[in-house]
Amino acid sequence: MIREDVARAARAAVWARVIGLWDGTWPRKQREEVLRETPAFLAHLRAGAVEVQGDLPGGEVHPWDCALNIDRSGVYIRCPGLILRTRGEVPRTAVEAALVELRSRARAAGAVVWRDKFVTRPAPPDLVGIARDMVRAVRAKLGDLDLAAALRTKEPASASAAAALAALEAGNWAATVRCRPTSKRDRLRRGDMEFGVNRNTVGVLIHDRNREVSARIFAARAPRSMRPAFAAAYMKWYKRIAAAALEAALEVSGA
Repeated sequence: MIREDVARAARAAVWARVIGLWDGTWPRKQREEVLRETPAFLAHLRAGAVEVQGDLPGGEVHPWDCALNIDRSGVYIRCPGLILRTRGEVPRTAVEAALVELRSRARAAGAVVWRDKFVTRPAPPDLVGIARDMVRAVRAKLGDLDLAAALRTKEPASASAAAALAALEAGNWAATVRCRPTSKRDRLRRGDMEFGVNRNTVGVLIHDRNREVSARIFAARAPRSMRPAFAAAYMKWYKRIAAAALEAALEVSGA
């Protein structure tokens, strides 16, 4: 059996990679590849059927230290000083169950993952705090959102935009965050923030003097207790977006 902190970090790395697939930036082909390759790895982790290559550190391995990678050698978790790979076999039913769970986004609500170039991993506590601050600030401004201006894109996607806005309102949002990790949270100037709607997500931007922090907010599967609130918010935003899109189309046509 691998050490509990390492196993916990590895499981979090799997979920972070999968949750990061849903923010609208991954091509469908790459998304399907990850969803095809990852369930078996998660099933092995749960069964303890993994091997550690390298040396275990003396201190605790944190979730944000580890990331799931897929290359020609297969699927593996890379943490500081070590790599985790699968060994042996696990029941096919365990792999199928893991696939269903990963596709459902069941654990994504409230999750914050950190995208550093091409690597997606669990966000460290300071970035989680930043993302939650951003969500709170945007929720307070939802009533002032100019949908007619926000939806001027080549391919407006009413359903995905409505889902993201409803998730912000109801609370079943998830986020991917990009930033320079050396910056300190207490240096952020929260007044320099703007947000808008694009085809797949609600984009939230925070600036300070030295760098940029951005978060993509998208809808996760709502827990059962949140589903009525999310459904009501979704219908409200879908109608508003459809009305704004119709108004823009009429303006273009001169009607």
